[in-house]
Amino acid sequence: MQTGTDSQKHLAAGSVISGVQGETVSQLTFNTPFELDDLIRMYASLPLDLVLLEGYKQYHYPKIVLIRNAMDLSLLDELSNIIAAGSWDMTLLEERQYPVFEMKNMQNNISVIAEYIRRDANG
Repeated sequence: MQTGTDSQKHLAAGSVISGVQGETVSQLTFNTPFELDDLIRMYASLPLDLVLLEGYKQYHYPKIVLIRNAMDLSLLDELSNIIAAGSWDMTLLEERQYPVFEMKNMQNNISVIAEYIRRDANG
């Protein structure tokens, strides 16, 4: 959020929520942390096809794991409910039991990944 805006001033003054409505954009900023289940309930009330959340690796929800380097490979053994994995180095993802994709070609892969997620969610 830009400093000096009315929204930023409201949050700095103690507001829990600050909202802005532009011509084509609506923005709500919450000055409080959320539990993952609360976030999911909030997103469920919106007309969304797909919700991707970052930073909740330890939760048992279906997840896509991104592998940056060999040190990240342990995540593939430690985490539950992995439905896909991506990497910038595809040699790190050889012989996996779930779909893998190359991060360098993300624009080409995004629709395939989204369709896979939808199929997985619908059984």
